[in-house]
Amino acid sequence: MVDRLAEDMWRLGDEEGVSAAQMVSLLYQWNLAVEEAATRIEEEGIADVSGLVTPLSGNLKALKAATEATDQAIAGLHP
Repeated sequence: MVDRLAEDMWRLGDEEGVSAAQMVSLLYQWNLAVEEAATRIEEEGIADVSGLVTPLSGNLKALKAATEATDQAIAGLHP
């Protein structure tokens, strides 16, 4: 679904499209980080996952900011 929507982001315009593109990029990064963490936990039998959580936390903060920016930009298009 994200791939399909990403193709249509240009329709949002300059500001809205950029914030939406950033949000999609962060979603992809989140997915890769979660997959990597899950693989390491499974393959290496990691019990202490604190080292894997820190990168995810930073990504979530950035994703939250990008989502808020996108929401504000789109709200201007559809009041």
